Amino acid sequence: MSQDFSSTQTFRSRTLKFVRQSLGFDDSQDSSSSQESNPTIISFEPVGKAITAVYTPVQINRLLEQIEFFLEMQALEHRISLSNDLPSVEQYRKRRMGTSAVGVCLAISEYAYSLSLKHGDVEYEGLTRLPRYCYDVQLPEAVMKSEAMTRLWDKTNVIISTVNDILSVNKEVALGQVDSLIPLAYAYSQSTQVATDLSVHMIETAVTGFEEAVESLIASYTENDASHGDLDKFVDSCRYACTANLNWSLKSERYGLAKQKEN
Repeated sequence: MSQDFSSTQTFRSRTLKFVRQSLGFDDSQDSSSSQESNPTIISFEPVGKAITAVYTPVQINRLLEQIEFFLEMQALEHRISLSNDLPSVEQYRKRRMGTSAVGVCLAISEYAYSLSLKHGDVEYEGLTRLPRYCYDVQLPEAVMKSEAMTRLWDKTNVIISTVNDILSVNKEVALGQVDSLIPLAYAYSQSTQVATDLSVHMIETAVTGFEEAVESLIASYTENDASHGDLDKFVDSCRYACTANLNWSLKSERYGLAKQKEN
């Protein structure tokens, strides 16, 4: 991670401006985003076009809020890395809810869970035949803002981010990184087993909370309710996010686990 917080903060600011513009928010008083040339930043443009073609303003705003939260927590993570402060496990977990970017992924679930040819394909410059709307998943805002849905998002986030923290621990320790769940838990407990058990317990608790949130959501709708089917699909997308992340983590080269399995 860069030692220059100022330059990286400028990059985050430019990124957010361009994201806002790509999602259709009027930043007309600031023309810098329209002149953006950084290839990493402008790579979001086709994503913005795809999202704004099918998302409602409420859905777009939900996605923007998650991107803003990610950038905010990433900046906090950078500040901590440049200091001599060691955060508590709880402080780390609160920040991890943003840096995991799970919220960003869940905010596009209603789009990503859309693959049938029912509505045809949409083609954008830089993208090849993007499939559009699969199940027409669009839950009422009352559902998306409900306490149970908030719990579902939070528990999905905890499951994915904690699994990643556990699977990445060997790689991070080898790189001397201590700002992660197990190293921080070890710093306070002085026990590798306690730190590992704590992490596993977090996942177990989150899985239980996930299922409880699902039960609460499903109980709010009868099978004849028009939103019942969409709710089932959204819940499935959260389940797939958890299982797909685990499957990818075990098979990809990111954590070196695939090579360990071969050996």
